[in-house]
Amino acid sequence: MWRKGICVLRLFALVLGVGLGSLEPWGHLASARGDDSGVGGVISLDNEAALAHLEDAWDVQMDPSKVLTLKDMTSPVYRDGFSRSRSLGSAGYRDAALWARFTIRRPQGLVGDWVLVLEVPYLTDIQVHGPVAGGQAFLGNSVPLRDRPLRTAQLAVPLTLGEGESAEVHLRIWSHGTLNVRGRILPLAQATEVFEFQTFLGGALLGALVLAVLLNFALGLWSRDNLILVYAAYLTTLVALFLGTTGLVSLLFPTFGGLGPSVLCGFASLGGIPTGLMLWARILRLWSWNRSLWGLYVLLSLGAIGAMGTLGTSWYGRVAPVFFLVALAMGFVSLALALLARRRGRSLDVGLWFIGALAILSLATLVTLATNIGLLPSTELTNNAHLVGVVAHAVLINVGLAGRLRGGALARSKAEQRALFETRRGEEQRQFIAMLVHEFRSPLAAIDRAARMIEVKGGSSDKGSTERLGRIRGLVERLSVLVDSFLASEALEHGGISLDRRDLAVRDLLRDLVAGLDDGSGEKGEKGRLTIAVNPLDLVWDLDREMAMTAIGNVIVNALKYSGTEPVVVEAFTDSRDSLRVTVTDRGPGLSLEDRDRMGDLYYRGSAASGTRGTGLGLTITRKVMAAHGCTLSFQAAPMGGTRVVLIFPPAPSEEELFF
Repeated sequence: MWRKGICVLRLFALVLGVGLGSLEPWGHLASARGDDSGVGGVISLDNEAALAHLEDAWDVQMDPSKVLTLKDMTSPVYRDGFSRSRSLGSAGYRDAALWARFTIRRPQGLVGDWVLVLEVPYLTDIQVHGPVAGGQAFLGNSVPLRDRPLRTAQLAVPLTLGEGESAEVHLRIWSHGTLNVRGRILPLAQATEVFEFQTFLGGALLGALVLAVLLNFALGLWSRDNLILVYAAYLTTLVALFLGTTGLVSLLFPTFGGLGPSVLCGFASLGGIPTGLMLWARILRLWSWNRSLWGLYVLLSLGAIGAMGTLGTSWYGRVAPVFFLVALAMGFVSLALALLARRRGRSLDVGLWFIGALAILSLATLVTLATNIGLLPSTELTNNAHLVGVVAHAVLINVGLAGRLRGGALARSKAEQRALFETRRGEEQRQFIAMLVHEFRSPLAAIDRAARMIEVKGGSSDKGSTERLGRIRGLVERLSVLVDSFLASEALEHGGISLDRRDLAVRDLLRDLVAGLDDGSGEKGEKGRLTIAVNPLDLVWDLDREMAMTAIGNVIVNALKYSGTEPVVVEAFTDSRDSLRVTVTDRGPGLSLEDRDRMGDLYYRGSAASGTRGTGLGLTITRKVMAAHGCTLSFQAAPMGGTRVVLIFPPAPSEEELFF
């Protein structure tokens, strides 16, 4: 299975390479020819040639030790080790130096100054030995711009070859990353035009990318769209990579040299992996339907971040290509998943414009990587595939983002209209229910009066009739309490009840509250199961008496209802935050974690409430009373079993705090 896949990939690379290699780059090339005489191929300059490509004539040899000098390479031991190679892309990601040699000839009568240009600005270190000032020149992004022979983004050096002379040129090239080397010899005037044009074009593209980054960050923050923010982070890595690979970083920072530019390129390349993977994961919403695949994306992202520790070391050339290939594979897997999801009707965060843009950039990156490691020939198209992909990607992605923003605006508008409609409908329903509940009072009062008159006048001495009248009055009372509770809840929620705060003795308030719980069964009734403790005894607090008694009373009644014959303990004291803390502890069946979170919701009753009368309104009113006081209500497990309800009343604000 894997062998078949590799064969298909090689066949695809071969077909693509033949097609791209058949394109003649830069129109008419120079009269550079390979020649078996002399050292390396011979490049003969002439007035008709616009330029000369060095790849047509140079011989190469690898130096794994990275210690050999020009004297070594021209000695009989290494001199015969050179071999003809049109493309040096296969030297990419090797921890070795590369030597290239060729012969340059300037015929009699040929006038003008010429420049040797190496068109890979992110190569770390280059030595030019031959017809240059001083016999050798040092280039590469390790050399700051101010120390280069020509202060350009491209790595260039003037030639000092006289008329009718031939000279041998040796290049020693070393880089942390790729060694996809290209070279040209141009007349000085033409070279100046090329440098200016490339700098202008690179600056324009850089400005467009930076503007896109700022725009996407602004849009992401404004719309609170995480996808756009992740994409802006991904664009940031492209900007850093563009700065390094085009050499523009040297123009912007003329003193920037050493390992800095190489580390910048490596950081941008590896940094694009986690941002790109997270972008795909966000598009696919992986966490919502495939946790394992989501975990794989996160793991690969963390691995790429960890691989940044190899920047500036020999390990980078070994580790980075592995992550690049895996990330590219995951990019195409993500593309397939996105297309499959759309085909099956699964919702994605983006449209086809967005997906197509990422697919084009992934394909361009694949071509660039294949060129760097020698699977594809080095041509103008393959060498600039990533740049072309970035431009095409930027155009498509902005079309997609425009559609996304338009769709988002329409969705927000519809959501706002729907929310407004739901709010109005809910308010109308609430008003109708409140009116209906309020109207229940009159018939309930009439029923209660009729039942009481029958009892007073002795309309029936039948025991069964008397019991039925008692049940009628009991049911009427329950319905009246339910109506009052509902109306109080609505009034609290909509500010229909104002608080009447005043300093109250907490001990007296609790005593009055317990006194109202006597069930008429004798001396104690429900009061006999209650224990009250107030510390200190003269504790005074700023409260609305009726509302506080309602809130605490509902909790106590609830505790008595579900604790059977077990005692209930009520404690009141001040805590470390100078707040009044009232706790009601019972030994009932207790509450589950879900019950603790939902207690106080309208009509919600705990799982232990089965078979026990109640409506769920009591604790709802308690929660709303506490909220009206600016207080909190919480439910905990009691140490001895059962439930502990905690009501916390913060100190009342001072007059100065109220004023400000």
